Amino acid sequence: MQEQAGLLGERLGCSGLAVATLEGEPGLRAALHLATGRRALVLPILMADGWTFRERLPVDLAKALQDGGPDEIAVCAPIGLARELAPMIAARATREAERRGWSASQCTLLLVAHGTKRDGNSYRATERHAKAIRDTAVFAAVKTGYLEQEPGAADVIARLSGPLIVIGMFAAPGVHATTDMEELLAGHGSQAAYLGPVSDDPALTDLLVRQTARAGAMVAVADSTQDELALRLRHSCAASASEDS
Repeated sequence: MQEQAGLLGERLGCSGLAVATLEGEPGLRAALHLATGRRALVLPILMADGWTFRERLPVDLAKALQDGGPDEIAVCAPIGLARELAPMIAARATREAERRGWSASQCTLLLVAHGTKRDGNSYRATERHAKAIRDTAVFAAVKTGYLEQEPGAADVIARLSGPLIVIGMFAAPGVHATTDMEELLAGHGSQAAYLGPVSDDPALTDLLVRQTARAGAMVAVADSTQDELALRLRHSCAASASEDS
């Protein structure tokens, strides 16, 4: 992520760009205290506008801002909502088909995402991207499968045959994007091509640049209790997600 942040900073001409995680270090507080200007823009590297984006992120931001940071802050829509993601995925899969000597029109494209039974927004973004690619009629079929909800990725893969191109709808090359996917595709041999997570796509920097323009309204930090600030940030997050849906 640090490498991607460096590329994004170069494209934006921004020297005050910091990386933070919701789990572990560097955390939000440390990153926000590095803000060099009065305003800060938060770009969530998340694949959906589920509970983490709409509920946890606003609360964590409000808590991190209680003892300093920028005067105003806004939150962009998660990268997983970006409308440019579907053509980016399709282009990458088409290039892989050509590299392997496959005809895209004979390939099945499978998008594998985490999903969760607790929040419908977790899978809706993936389904929208799948539909957008399906509507282009470039591939023989475009399917979706999930690790934590139906349709289960393992069941979907078991029913597929012929050339298969798989892309992980994951924002980082973690366990889901590596170990889990390797286990799912074991036994499919040369007829299955796993391209890794969407975060590995070189075109992601262009998408991130465009996503910085899709933010909710700036929220004033001063003279707010933590709960008041969290509520206003929830509204900002909801507005940015609605704009990009």
